[in-house]
Formats: sequence, C-alpha cells, structure tokens
Amino acid sequence: MNIRYTAIRSLITSESPVHAAGTQYNFSVNMVEKEPSRKPVSYQARSLSGLQATTYYRTDEEWSCQTVPVTGGDLADMREFLSSVEAGERFECDPNGSYEFFVLSGEWRESRAVRRGDGGSGDYFTFRWTMRAL
Repeated sequence: MNIRYTAIRSLITSESPVHAAGTQYNFSVNMVEKEPSRKPVSYQARSLSGLQATTYYRTDEEWSCQTVPVTGGDLADMREFLSSVEAGERFECDPNGSYEFFVLSGEWRESRAVRRGDGGSGDYFTFRWTMRAL
C-alpha cells in the first residue's frame, strides 16, 4: 500500500536524507491485513408500545491494517507516519488502488515480531491501525 503524509512528529533524523517537519513524504509498505468495514451511525428511539424510529446519520468506511514485519528504514518510516497522523491529521493512501483521504481511527500499535538478540537494532516489528475514509 502506498502512503502519502506530512511529517510532523517522530521525524527521521538517523538516515540520509533527514526529514523536515511540514514536508510531504511518500512510501510503500507491504500489508498482511487490509480489511474494509462499514459502520453505520444512527440513533434508534423506541416508544413504550414498542414502535421504533431510526434516524440515520452516515456510514463510516474503515480499514483495519497490519504491516508485514519491518525493520531498518521501513521501521523509521512507519513510526514517523503513524506519529505524524495520530492526532487527527489526514493522509492519503491507496487501499483500493487509487488514492483517498483518511484519518486514524483510535490508537495504533507497534509489536515486536522477530527478536534477533542483537540488542534490538535488527528486530522486526509489525504495525496495526484502523483508518477511516473521509
């Protein structure tokens, strides 16, 4: 999946070129999970007699995402990307094959997938997040 975002937090400073705040970056990440779901938002009121009225507001389209295990530069890209959009900043990606705008929905997680025993520098991590289409 291709991702386009504006770097704000957890900027990459250990690789060349160094990333700058406010600059848009693109990268590609392989996914093991990229599942869409639809979440209707409505309100249901029921009278004492049992009659029900439903008010429909919208349907949110969300995607549950998880990366393959990543290390090195890909690890830095993922940390910068997710940190930069975690406060509701919008970003673009192409889960359907064409770019759309999204925001994170809830928290994101980083999990150690492979421990290499070299102090952590060569370990592999997976990232999991949910994003909502705008």
